[in-house]
Amino acid sequence: NIFNNEQQKFIKNIKKQYKFESIKEILENINKLKILVIGETIIDEYNFCEALGKSGKDPFLVFRDIKTEQYLGGAIAISKHLSQFCKKVKLLSVLGEKKEFLREIKNELPKNINYEFITKKNSHTILKKRYVDNLSLNKVLGVYKLNNDPLAVKEENLLNKKLKKI
Repeated sequence: NIFNNEQQKFIKNIKKQYKFESIKEILENINKLKILVIGETIIDEYNFCEALGKSGKDPFLVFRDIKTEQYLGGAIAISKHLSQFCKKVKLLSVLGEKKEFLREIKNELPKNINYEFITKKNSHTILKKRYVDNLSLNKVLGVYKLNNDPLAVKEENLLNKKLKKI
C-alpha cells in the first residue's frame, strides 16, 4: 500500500461522493481549457554539501561542495505541470534584463506552452540558492538573488499591453 492513512481516508471520501466516470469526465474537460499563467520566473538551485565543522580562523561553519542541481520554478514550474493536463498553456512572466537562463527555459518548456517574457531593468532573473546537507537533506542556508522593486512604468505598460492582447 503506497498511501498513508490520511490519503486513504481522502480517497474513500472521493469514492463516496463521485463515480469514476464523473471524475474521468472532469479530467477530460480540463484538457480543453486554455490556461494563462502569470507569475515570476524562478530558478531553484540546490547546492548539496557536507558539513566539515567550524572554521579554524573565524566563527562560521564550513561545508564541502558536493553537487549542484538547478530546476525551473515559479510560474514556469506551474506551467509545466498544467501542460500535462491541458492542450494549451500560455505563460506570461518576467526575466532579468540580461535574460539569464532563457535558453535553458526554452529548451525545457513543452511544445504546448506558448510563452512571452518581459524584462525587468536593473534586475536578475530570480535565483534561489539553497544549501542542503547531503546526509540529512536539511536546508542549511538560502541565498536569493532578486530585485523586489516594482516594475518600472514602461515595463508595467508593456505587461498590461500583453495582457490585453492575450
